[in-house]
Amino acid sequence: MLACGVMTLSDAAKAVDYETIVLLFGMMVVVAYLRMAGFFALATDGIAARFSAPLPLLAVTIGISGDALGLPGQRRGLRGADAPVLGSADGSSDRPFPT
Repeated sequence: MLACGVMTLSDAAKAVDYETIVLLFGMMVVVAYLRMAGFFALATDGIAARFSAPLPLLAVTIGISGDALGLPGQRRGLRGADAPVLGSADGSSDRPFPT
């Protein structure tokens, strides 16, 4: 957009969401440490041992992906995975899972 003259350099700098950049960098660091520690290899071996046939593995992958996306109109995604963390962090509820 800068090359085409649609926005100036200062407008481009204002358009950058630095909180998202910091969040993504933090996630990259965590994933790098998990990879070095062998977490992903261990998880892959465990999943491959439990679901050896293609169809059950596909069903589990679709189920986990759907759960991670959440339902439309829901206030947050990752319904089961992040509920204990977000439930206590935002002070909305003491219960571990949303209703």
